[in-house]
Amino acid sequence: STVDVKPELTSSNPLEEVNQLGTDITTARKDQINVLSPGWFTKAENSYFDAKNGLETGMETAKVLQLVTTAKAQLHKANETAKLSQSTLAEAIESRRMARRAGATELGKDYIQAENKFLDLTRSVEKNDLRQAKKNQPKVSELFHALEVRAIKEKTIGEARSLIEKAHDDGTRKIAPHTYTQARKKLEQTDAFISANPHDTEV
Repeated sequence: STVDVKPELTSSNPLEEVNQLGTDITTARKDQINVLSPGWFTKAENSYFDAKNGLETGMETAKVLQLVTTAKAQLHKANETAKLSQSTLAEAIESRRMARRAGATELGKDYIQAENKFLDLTRSVEKNDLRQAKKNQPKVSELFHALEVRAIKEKTIGEARSLIEKAHDDGTRKIAPHTYTQARKKLEQTDAFISANPHDTEV
């Protein structure tokens, strides 16, 4: 929980330093450092907020700059840990990326549960418990893969499924049984195909 680097400040101007730190924090979040090293990123972000608040409330320049130095050291540690997460958890990271690309973040609590399991993996990396992280990685990867397939199905056949269910409720199954059965069969075939070939978007 300690940092072993002493970053150099590029200036003695606290406003410049705090603004640059804010940019660095934003860049780190875009680079997913907040999930690849959640603990260290949160510490860095909190130190940044403390420095920014100190600047706005008239804190001594030396104290503001000390907070900036602390935040930079924590952010450096977060970046280093993120690299270790990327090499240790490549499979889970890729499954998560594919699920998010498919729109899995719209699946609500099921996605949040998977994301929390992923954060457990990266926290294990932060604790240098790589054995535990590797052990639990396959389960998390499979969770994201299942969410990816669900998201793909929702996008491609979600409307068709809703229409067929409505047709069933409206009594179409009795009025036009052959057409209803054909539609239901096509839907089931498509559902099975997507399960087996989720990335074959052209078909």
